[in-house]
Amino acid sequence: MDKPTILTAKELRTVMPRLAGWKLARNKLSRTFEFQDFVHSLSFVNSLVAYFETVDHHPDVRIAFGTTPSDGVCEVVVLWPREHLEQTLKCC
Repeated sequence: MDKPTILTAKELRTVMPRLAGWKLARNKLSRTFEFQDFVHSLSFVNSLVAYFETVDHHPDVRIAFGTTPSDGVCEVVVLWPREHLEQTLKCC
């Protein structure tokens, strides 16, 4: 597969108005998606895999821990990175 063409600044200015909800900063497009639960969020990410594999382009995925703005961050979220992250990353 041919390497995709990088858009110029002028081309990006032309296309950005058509990308509702997306932001362009530091040469990256970004958008925040929120889902009703963890399972739906992972389903969304997994639904992207086949397409991005076929075009040999792999977007960054960021995960923000917390519950809701009114509830804040719970103890389980704080304990997971400290106690399990290194072990989890060893398997990948």
